[in-house]
Amino acid sequence: MRLGFRRGVLFLLLCLLVPFFIFSPASAEDATDVTAAVKRARDSGVPENILSQMLAFGYKYNLKAVEMANFVNITREAKEENLPISPSCEQDGRGAW
Repeated sequence: MRLGFRRGVLFLLLCLLVPFFIFSPASAEDATDVTAAVKRARDSGVPENILSQMLAFGYKYNLKAVEMANFVNITREAKEENLPISPSCEQDGRGAW
């Protein structure tokens, strides 16, 4: 009987804390602020031409602010991990990649 009470309390505690972390206003504001995401990416060394291409892509396909911020943040994280952030093969002029 005692074990059931502990599980119930743990479940209740999780139910109360998880929404607090998921719907935190600070994290939501950070995730949707495209301007701040671009500034952090620029400070991390992401080239300006890639950021411009990303913003043009977002505008062309009507991406939401949260989607665009995530796109920029993923690129920034890749740059910080020294992963390639531009296409590895340049177009050679004949239409082949």
